[in-house]
Amino acid sequence: TTYSYRVRARNHSGISAYGNEATVTMPTTTTTGMPFDGMRLWLKADAGLAVGAVGQWSDQSGKANHATQASGGNRPTLVANVLNGRHVVRFSGTQYLSLPNLMSGAIAGDGFVVVKSIEPTSGVRVGLWALGANTDISFYPDSDGTIYDDFGSTTRYSFAKPAIGLSTYHLYNVSAKAGEWITRQNGREFYSRSSNTVGFRTTPTLGAGSNGSTYGLKGDIAEVIIYDRVLTDAEREAVGFYLAYKYTFTTTFAIAPNIDGNLNGLADGYEASLGYDPTSFDSDNDGVRNDVELAQGTDLFNADTDGDGVHDGLDRYPLDPSASAALPTNPNTTAPVITLTAPVGATVLP
Repeated sequence: TTYSYRVRARNHSGISAYGNEATVTMPTTTTTGMPFDGMRLWLKADAGLAVGAVGQWSDQSGKANHATQASGGNRPTLVANVLNGRHVVRFSGTQYLSLPNLMSGAIAGDGFVVVKSIEPTSGVRVGLWALGANTDISFYPDSDGTIYDDFGSTTRYSFAKPAIGLSTYHLYNVSAKAGEWITRQNGREFYSRSSNTVGFRTTPTLGAGSNGSTYGLKGDIAEVIIYDRVLTDAEREAVGFYLAYKYTFTTTFAIAPNIDGNLNGLADGYEASLGYDPTSFDSDNDGVRNDVELAQGTDLFNADTDGDGVHDGLDRYPLDPSASAALPTNPNTTAPVITLTAPVGATVLP
């Protein structure tokens, strides 16, 4: 939208002439935020983990694709307050996590991981994940610095490591669909192929380049997000900004003035200027996600919208201050017993 202005001054002496016309064009508004459609996996080191050995890294996508390790000796370790005050999961080279067949039926994929590995070291080969359908081992990196990856593909691709050192925390992103395979570091594309056959492993692993402890990662993982589709440019920017802002690494993703990554109705740049965290999906920590609060009309920045002493996430009537009944913590789920007295001989259908 374009606006034109002319200004004149008024005081006790009179009114001035109008000044020159000024024209301002406002940026196009968009509601692109963190995409949830097609999300198959969301692992966050700052959600659902206690400091120490990690036997299960719980999936936050709602799909219950938890990463697990039954063997105590092969469990990675949660380390607190490492990356911008956030936790990381640390792998020592023989530790890894198993994943269920999370990409079953997928015909495309987009994977994001905030990771720190090691620089190329003679005689040392480390992996990151095993998610593609190729049977060869993936390396991140191999001892000579080459990266091998088959995410979402029947082919294991090999390419030189990107500009930013792998021993620096960074965002590694792979998108795969029929006829296209692209890798990016911190939002910048550094390898691509214009031919690809999509395929995903039925027994994927995280923290190793094969199904086992051989060629394990020597480094940290802070967050993993995987989709069963290739994101649009706007969606990729929203995910990239969320991760870059949260972990404060340098990327091509700026604080975009017209993106609302956490779906709370405020553009991320403006929200950051107010001192709020534009990566938080629950801005007032009341247990209700921002987009849900917008839909039901509660205040995203007030945990108790109606001021009745019960947080919105526990309030049956979050917009009615006269009704403050909290949701039951242990609701009775016993099935009711129904007895029919008429007509005679009636039966309850299953």
